[in-house]
Amino acid sequence: MNLSLTDIQYIKDVKTFIDAAKVHARVGNVIFCPCKDCNNVRKILNPETIRSHLVMRGFMPNYVVWCRHGKVGVNVAQGNNEDDPKVSAIIQRIS
Repeated sequence: MNLSLTDIQYIKDVKTFIDAAKVHARVGNVIFCPCKDCNNVRKILNPETIRSHLVMRGFMPNYVVWCRHGKVGVNVAQGNNEDDPKVSAIIQRIS
């Protein structure tokens, strides 16, 4: 299912994603931003910045594997998804 960036469920899912990312943040509490512009490459310290990126820009295309927060995988639509089940469900719903 594709949710609109203005859909209330999308906003709630972004919050859940950010909360999970903070728990799984690597050394220095940096979080890779998976928005369309940052492409899961840019490291950001402030989770609120990432939240605003995701709300304003949306997730990058084919973001289906949560691999930059301590998980291993390839970010392609056909990749295996061995992520946190809650985050996996959110990514499926909003991407």
